[in-house]
Amino acid sequence: MAAEVGDNARVRLAAKLSLLLGAASAVPLLVATAITLPKNQAALTGQLAELYQKSAAALAGETNQALADKIEALSLASHALPFHTLSPEEREQALLLVYRQTKGASIAGLFDASGDAVAAPVYFSTTPDGDRDGHETVNDVDLAAYAGAVPLKAAIDAGIAVGPVYVGADSTGQPIPRVAVALAVAGAKRGEKWVLAVEISLRTIADRFSAFRLGKHGQAFLVDGGGRIVAAKNPALILARTEHASVAGKRARGATADVPLVGWTVKVEQPDAEALLPIRRQMQTAGLALAVSLLVAFVAGLTTVRAVTKPVARLREAAAAVAAGKLSAEVAIKGKDELAELGVSFNTMTRGLRERERLRATFSRYVSDEIAQRVLAESSDGDLKGELVEVTVLFMDLRGFTTLSERCTPRQVVDILNAYFDVVVRVVAKYQGVINKFMGDAVMAFFGVPKAIPDPERRALQAALEIRKELFALNQRRAEAGELTAEFGIGINTGQAIAGNVGGQERLEYTVIGDAVNVASRLQTQAAGNEVVASGSTVARVQGAFQLESRGDVKVKGREQAVAMYLIVG
Repeated sequence: MAAEVGDNARVRLAAKLSLLLGAASAVPLLVATAITLPKNQAALTGQLAELYQKSAAALAGETNQALADKIEALSLASHALPFHTLSPEEREQALLLVYRQTKGASIAGLFDASGDAVAAPVYFSTTPDGDRDGHETVNDVDLAAYAGAVPLKAAIDAGIAVGPVYVGADSTGQPIPRVAVALAVAGAKRGEKWVLAVEISLRTIADRFSAFRLGKHGQAFLVDGGGRIVAAKNPALILARTEHASVAGKRARGATADVPLVGWTVKVEQPDAEALLPIRRQMQTAGLALAVSLLVAFVAGLTTVRAVTKPVARLREAAAAVAAGKLSAEVAIKGKDELAELGVSFNTMTRGLRERERLRATFSRYVSDEIAQRVLAESSDGDLKGELVEVTVLFMDLRGFTTLSERCTPRQVVDILNAYFDVVVRVVAKYQGVINKFMGDAVMAFFGVPKAIPDPERRALQAALEIRKELFALNQRRAEAGELTAEFGIGINTGQAIAGNVGGQERLEYTVIGDAVNVASRLQTQAAGNEVVASGSTVARVQGAFQLESRGDVKVKGREQAVAMYLIVG
């Protein structure tokens, strides 16, 4: 079939070339040119619009990702630090740790619900020695701007909030846009909320917009929700917090793209005169090419035929390679004719396929294949609104990890967690379980959803025993190497739970919730170091398959009825 299509393509191209080369007068060529030029102009105009839109979307994506990375790093750092249990001196040290772990942080402060400081804010009036994470120097003016921009109430209500943009100059006088990111944390009293507020420098984002070039006079603006410029080529516009509407070009074209995380907008603009210059030049070139074509059409006939058929053959070979799964296939682009445009489109398509494959592979590192397939199988994220399922839930927690982490550097803490979690992730996947989330030094996994599997209870217990075996061996190796080790506890329970997407419009998580999940979490706390315990509802489904030791009925928090608990021996 592919060969037949290729032969037909050659026939059509040969016919078109024969008509072109057989033209005997200037009138038909003039008519053809009159028809072709507007189409080419429309195509070029469309390509310009696509270029603007891609540029705006790329800048918006980079900005959104940069902010998301900073907020995620801050969130991870804050969740690992129990501020409400620390002494005032320890809180200051914890704030310093948050400051150093958050790239772009300039000030770190801790406030109660009334806005009073719980601990002295951390900042530097000079850049710290060895600083490589974009920390800005802070003066009294910057400190006052930060205090007025902390979204205290919004953070307490929503858990996390980003304040309005404000601008401070660095030691060289360069204006640096900044925002205060606030996260609600537990207070010293029961039910009390404190707010961890960190000023984040937007220097890298501002530098990206300053360096953006589109032709000679095109530029990009980052505009906040109030229409004021956050980043642009001209630093004076940033310092003055100028409204974009007052500087937007009246005879310009461009595109916009949203930064969804904070409600900002990226605007790309280029003056009409510069943007349309290639079209005007194309018209001049087309007129000259028309005159030359009339002279050389017959002489160049055979060369033209060959020049056309060879790119078609290359394109066909590349298409066959893509059909066979080789997404790296591309065609060499020569010239600027329609076949070259087709080659460009083909290369763009293969790059899109490679990017989609890369995104799928990246997505699978953060979400299990089972959840990814279930989410992608639905017509929209909102379709997974919840369903009652039978599920086996496994919780694992590293014992004494908070004390252990106090003796380690942040890099050592992450290395230790990765060493242990690597075993857990691999073993759970081996038994067709799903890692749902990492909660500091704890892991939650479940078996039986979103994809049904045979004997989920047996698989969960087998996975737990294999985790115990491998972590025991890991601890031996680490001890022999003089490295820190950690004990763990595992709890397993089976029961009914609700499975579905949980979260807000900006972010969703597929998870399971309900009494079955809570019981598994509570059982994990009952397990001693390096023990695996399971509930009676789990054990009842695997009778005779495992060596058990009854621990009697235990009372778990949040549940009136006691739960039968068994130690899984082997």
